[in-house]
Amino acid sequence: WSVMPPRYGRRGLPGVPPRRYGAYRARGTPKMPPPRDDSTPPAAESSVGVRYDDEPGTGISVRGLSKRFGSVTAVRDLTFDVPAGQVTGFLGPNGAGKSTTMRMILGLVRPTNGEALVGGRRFADLPQPRRAVGAVLETTGFHPGRRGRDQLRVTARAAGLAAGLVDEVLDRVGLADAAGRRVRGYSLGMRQRLGLAAALLGDPQVLILDEPANGLDPEGIRWMRDLLKGLAAG
Repeated sequence: WSVMPPRYGRRGLPGVPPRRYGAYRARGTPKMPPPRDDSTPPAAESSVGVRYDDEPGTGISVRGLSKRFGSVTAVRDLTFDVPAGQVTGFLGPNGAGKSTTMRMILGLVRPTNGEALVGGRRFADLPQPRRAVGAVLETTGFHPGRRGRDQLRVTARAAGLAAGLVDEVLDRVGLADAAGRRVRGYSLGMRQRLGLAAALLGDPQVLILDEPANGLDPEGIRWMRDLLKGLAAG
């Protein structure tokens, strides 16, 4: 599925599920429907970057970005902008460099050449990264013995965020009833929601999600699609 706006251009094609895409959120985000306990087949692979506001100078800017790992060129001379109010998508097969690009934007991988900026700054130079960018690149980084709520409390404390935000984001992604369960008992879709909750804790200006529908049941995928359409419409 695709939530690209009418101007598809090279950012997306009707009927083609995007591997990476972005949108902008209006206040009053709908809640995620309650998760099912059974594991579900993974949804079409996709990744999302969401810009929350229309303030100038808070977009993503990539210029001449390249990354080589030894003799392998993962990303070559990539340039693009993600302005406010626009869905932006990456399309390409496995190994095309989409995840590597996202990691360079987030400062997790150092570019060989070029730069990636958020709000005109490198991620490492952002004064409050958690309030500027929320990201979920994988759902395997949670401590399996921690309860979902405790995992988010640790994340909030490390980021200097109020503990009261934890229950708010758990409710938003539909995990309020499962917050007291240990993460080892979560399905893949539930872990995906927990990662989304962690990304939303700081109410960031930019939200980047890797394969956000992975593991979600049809109802959850429908919720995600409606959410992104609403974000893009702003």
